[in-house]
Amino acid sequence: MPAMFETGAGPDKAWHGLMKVVDGLQTAKEMIVAAGLDWEVEKLPMIVRVPGGADRRDTPIGARLLRRQIDLPVPGKFAQVRTSDNAVLGTVGSVYTDVSNSKAFAWADALVGGFGAHYKTAGSLYGGRVVWVLLEVPFTVKSPDGELRTMLYLRNSHDGSSPLTVGFTTVDIVCANTLMAAEATALDKVSIRHTLTAEQRLATAQTTMHLVEGSFRQTWSDSEICEEAEDEDGTPLRGAPIVNELLFPPRRNGIRGLRHEHYLPPTIRQIYKEKMYALLGNQPILSGIAIRALVEAVCAHYRATGSNLKKRIDDLAEKRKISHEQRDSLHRCRCLGNEAAHEAKVPGDDELEIANDIADSLLEAAFVHPILRERLPIDDPPTTPPTTGRR
Repeated sequence: MPAMFETGAGPDKAWHGLMKVVDGLQTAKEMIVAAGLDWEVEKLPMIVRVPGGADRRDTPIGARLLRRQIDLPVPGKFAQVRTSDNAVLGTVGSVYTDVSNSKAFAWADALVGGFGAHYKTAGSLYGGRVVWVLLEVPFTVKSPDGELRTMLYLRNSHDGSSPLTVGFTTVDIVCANTLMAAEATALDKVSIRHTLTAEQRLATAQTTMHLVEGSFRQTWSDSEICEEAEDEDGTPLRGAPIVNELLFPPRRNGIRGLRHEHYLPPTIRQIYKEKMYALLGNQPILSGIAIRALVEAVCAHYRATGSNLKKRIDDLAEKRKISHEQRDSLHRCRCLGNEAAHEAKVPGDDELEIANDIADSLLEAAFVHPILRERLPIDDPPTTPPTTGRR
């Protein structure tokens, strides 16, 4: 089998023609099934069967010696057995703790904030002994070395041969060779032993890869460009360091991304991503402006006419691209964006969540649902009995 490929899924069949084709980016739940990774591994004690002497048995044709066999446990050795087909993937020691496929996907979700569909490829190699996951990072990460990271890979072994590794890559992983290329060129790669707790593993990866608060931690003192630190009573504290902290990925309760954002037109998708990044980065004024920009972009897409956004939204309703209820809701989003852009008024969290839901509903109705509904059944057109003429 090409490049030791077992199962996998992605946007195309890849060079070897064996990948299951999926439609766009997938959620963890969708990809783990599509890639054939919905199986578990059980750690079982190893035994060895040895001769144990012989027993004399009398039979009608004479005495016979029946050799006995004894099963002995192998101290400190265990077999990694895939429960779906009882395949033995490898042998490990007593301190080894397996990372299941579902747990690996859960960690990948946690690394990127856990919103939206972002899995690009996934699969298993070498008969299930090695599993990989590749996902698009649903936000822009700029680390201290100045390079942008856009894809994240996770490699896990079930045979005890290697640690779990996570890193940023630009390689589309579809086989063992591309996985090796990704690992050889990965940025901010983290190796995690299978003997740590899950919390320690995740914390190690997030910190090293600049994906948690404090990873972009910079300190300085007596700088002309920094503010002076002050004591509680306002007394300047010269020489005290000023600490800047950023959180990557940004997270915010109540905000989730579109599941099928890949169906959006390119320009609208770019504005949508910037809107999500502003929302998750707790930038309310930019969020309000971005929501208004999305409404503008949808009007432009449908060639709505009018000298201002208010008239263009009304024109969308006149052309029956949106309902009158949607028109009224979009006017509210327009007003929120106007106040953010022209008056520097900070929208409240509740206002932003409502406006975001309205904007996302517009995008889904305009661009996502028309594509998805084609997958659903439709009534057969009514048949008209043939006319045979007048009787």
